[in-house]
Amino acid sequence: MPQVYSHGFPLYWDVRLIVELSGEHPHLPFAELEVVGTVIDRRTQVAVVECRSPQTTRRLALAHAVLEYLGESAADRESFTAMVRDLGITAEGPFAARVRKMAGSFMETPVPDLERLIGSIIGGKSVFRIPPASTGPFFPGTAAFSGRCCFVLTGHPMTSGDPVPGHSSTPG
Repeated sequence: MPQVYSHGFPLYWDVRLIVELSGEHPHLPFAELEVVGTVIDRRTQVAVVECRSPQTTRRLALAHAVLEYLGESAADRESFTAMVRDLGITAEGPFAARVRKMAGSFMETPVPDLERLIGSIIGGKSVFRIPPASTGPFFPGTAAFSGRCCFVLTGHPMTSGDPVPGHSSTPG
């Protein structure tokens, strides 16, 4: 797709995003995503989508959070650790690692251990309250997706640390 520019700045750009989906329906969230971009990976409550602008995802009704796609690996501790190290993520200010294990995740490592692992690899100050920056690995099935939070669409653990009633992710 050609880029569209105004005064030398791109108005639209192609971006790959990770979208955490509501678990209310198995097919509707993916159909909704097809309106804003191309879904390139479908997993339990998680989709990877390529779209022209992340702002188009702000209107999604069946999504909880939108993250900038950083990488993916197999859902085992060794592969995930290697991915996080290879990404070389650093934080200029306070950040939080909010791990989400979806129903059917193959990741055996408990969530608190994964969050500590991420905090030990990423340079910067890790905090437990609502930070200005958040990183969110998701573990749907056999995959691990890592992303940087763009925005949260509902009251959500990515920023609050509080569980969402009826959310179907499994505890670590």
